[in-house]
Amino acid sequence: MEELVLWCLEKDPGKRPQSAQVLLAKLQALSVEPWGAENQERWWQTHLPSYA
Repeated sequence: MEELVLWCLEKDPGKRPQSAQVLLAKLQALSVEPWGAENQERWWQTHLPSYA
């Protein structure tokens, strides 16, 4: 995913994805773990700043 984001942020426009279709194809080709409620809860408990 990091490589994909960096590709979109390339300084040289010619090196960025040339269309939304190209970007979509790259996104669909990514292998990503499923993200369920348990993962979400764990992420928020780790990253939510405390306001106490």
